[in-house]
Amino acid sequence: MSTLSEKLTLRRQTLLAKSQAERMLLGQQVAQIRQTLLLADLGLQIVKKIKHRPLIGLGLIVATFAIKPARMLVMLKTGLTVWQTWQNVAPALKQMQNDAAAKQSQ
Repeated sequence: MSTLSEKLTLRRQTLLAKSQAERMLLGQQVAQIRQTLLLADLGLQIVKKIKHRPLIGLGLIVATFAIKPARMLVMLKTGLTVWQTWQNVAPALKQMQNDAAAKQSQ
């Protein structure tokens, strides 16, 4: 029969292996989120440039429509979905930002 020390050693090794696997999984998930955020940041930078130069945006829309009209409809649907999602998420983000600022000032 194994002693308490052996049981504890086995339990410790099991927990260490489990925590290592969880760290690796978390690292992979963070990498995926980081990639998504980089794409979102790129999109925001493009939107800022288009906001200051609307003719660039209009040119992109016309060029896309001229090259692939079917793709334009898909892009419009995607844009509408993104806009609706932003409309739902923006107030929560603003509230989180306000909460964080209030917490810092305390």
